[in-house]
Amino acid sequence: MKKTHLFSKAVAGICMIAICVTLPGYPVVSAKTAATVRLNKTKLKMTQGQKYKLKVTGIKKAKITFKSSAPSVASVNKSGNVTAKKKGSAKITVVIKKAKKKYKKICRVTVLAKKAAATPVPSATQTNAPAPAPTQSAASTPEPTKGVIFASSIKQALENNPLVTNSYTADPAVLEYNGRLYVYMTNDSQHYEKGEHKKSNTYGYIQSLHIISTDDMVNWTDHGTFQIAAANTKKQEYGVCKWAGCCWAPCAAYKNIDGKDQFFIYFTNGGYQIGVVQADSPAGPFHDPIGKALLGPQSDNETTTGALDPSVFTDDDGTSYLCYGNETGARIRKLADDMISFSEPEVEIDAPYFFEDSGINKIGDTYYFSYCSNWETRSEEYADLGLCSIGYMTSKNPEGPYTFRGDVLINCGNVFKLFGNNHHSITQFRGKYYMFYHTRVLEEKLGSELGFRSCHVNELTVNDDGTLAPVQQDLAGVSQIKDFDPYRTNLGITYSNCAGMLSTRYLTDGSYMQAVSDPENYDYSWSLVKGVQFGTDGASNFTAHFKMTAGTTAQIKVYTDALGQNEIASADIVPDESGNATISVPVSKLTDKHDLYFAFKGDVLSFEDWSFQK
Repeated sequence: MKKTHLFSKAVAGICMIAICVTLPGYPVVSAKTAATVRLNKTKLKMTQGQKYKLKVTGIKKAKITFKSSAPSVASVNKSGNVTAKKKGSAKITVVIKKAKKKYKKICRVTVLAKKAAATPVPSATQTNAPAPAPTQSAASTPEPTKGVIFASSIKQALENNPLVTNSYTADPAVLEYNGRLYVYMTNDSQHYEKGEHKKSNTYGYIQSLHIISTDDMVNWTDHGTFQIAAANTKKQEYGVCKWAGCCWAPCAAYKNIDGKDQFFIYFTNGGYQIGVVQADSPAGPFHDPIGKALLGPQSDNETTTGALDPSVFTDDDGTSYLCYGNETGARIRKLADDMISFSEPEVEIDAPYFFEDSGINKIGDTYYFSYCSNWETRSEEYADLGLCSIGYMTSKNPEGPYTFRGDVLINCGNVFKLFGNNHHSITQFRGKYYMFYHTRVLEEKLGSELGFRSCHVNELTVNDDGTLAPVQQDLAGVSQIKDFDPYRTNLGITYSNCAGMLSTRYLTDGSYMQAVSDPENYDYSWSLVKGVQFGTDGASNFTAHFKMTAGTTAQIKVYTDALGQNEIASADIVPDESGNATISVPVSKLTDKHDLYFAFKGDVLSFEDWSFQK
């Protein structure tokens, strides 16, 4: 199989996500008023040496000029790249001209003296170095049998964070449905795969979202990526929302409408609009129910803040609220019963040092409003609120007023190496509370500092007095909450960890787990499923189904508990003329609980499913 996937070239030996690549672009926006033309940042706090790219949205094919009032403090080039040079303040004036119309936007820049790494800054130090291939420690992959080489993974055997290492993901939002927890994530890898893997992540190329789900918290079914925004007109491949240019920070909700459960994903378009798509199942396929933005410019619903970072809270009485906002303030607005319109005006929430990423949870009879705070220096009253941390407030009413309580999740840079923006989701699942968030751990392990993120989860403790204990961020993650059943038919796209495997989703078909050969780097690709319970009676046979390229062959080996050790099954995979292949091989009586490794030599287009028989 020819390997042209940019992400796989940069990080050979780890898992990869293949997505439907589309051309970048923002929607065509009417320039009738200055309000439709926006600057991605109106305030910047930077440290010496730091860079940031200013971008104008809401207008196309315009002449844009940038000018700094103090170039010695903060310079700006003709492309909008701001460089912090020395301590002080500067004003960046942006002039946008189109036809006979002219707009002026201002970004105020504060430059701080260079500080120690322990002090967070608004964005990461940028480099132009591509991410190198990772190395693998013995603790991550046990010493293999002599002569057998396995693809390397950056996630060690006992680690459950990041959730996936086969792509960059961010902004996790969760939805529980029928005993499964679905996680909806920004697909940071789409920017990477656009050929921008040597440049800072600006989110401008992100037009899809990534969905995974679990029922045990450590093994994840990878539903793949879903093209929501924009289009590739050359290939006639269109996203769900042709009016949208980008798709960031999704959230999900469902509601029974006319006797049928309907699922809704709300997303940010370009940082100034919120859109919505709808489906009959939590993993799509999705369609555009209104044909335009739900909130923000060029929609039926304006807002007095930024229309970004949506989240939905549904109360016990079935009423749903949309939370959103940027540094100009937090807002919530009651959704109508159809979930694609509003029933009441928006309500302002007084959240100290609010930046973005807000949401509501209800615990007992108390409402918890949590949000990402900004980078501004705190007053003494809010000294307990960290910079760009997740703070929370409580109330007896979802629309407030709320009382500030403190931090629940500090910025990941205080725990791991790299600081960055913060985005979270709190949920209760099978009797436990969890905090989902993102870090820059994956890119840091790959030697990059360009702002590509990866999703994590750790447990959240609700104290007896109703306060939230600060979440402990780590790579261990959470424990498995139920055993994995080997006797049902299990999809090959379900895994806890993998390397040399490629999870692909096409425009209309489902997600596929491919085994990708790379003889220069490894002999075997592999995937791992944790905590598989065979019981006291045990298993005596293993069956699996595959799709292959007709005329090719591959090999599968199955190990328990360690790669290259405790081999329990081995078979050649030989497809028929249609490319379908089935294996069914006996295994020595296998009892009790084990981790299972599936190792592949050669290319497999799709690891369809597997099961054991008693």
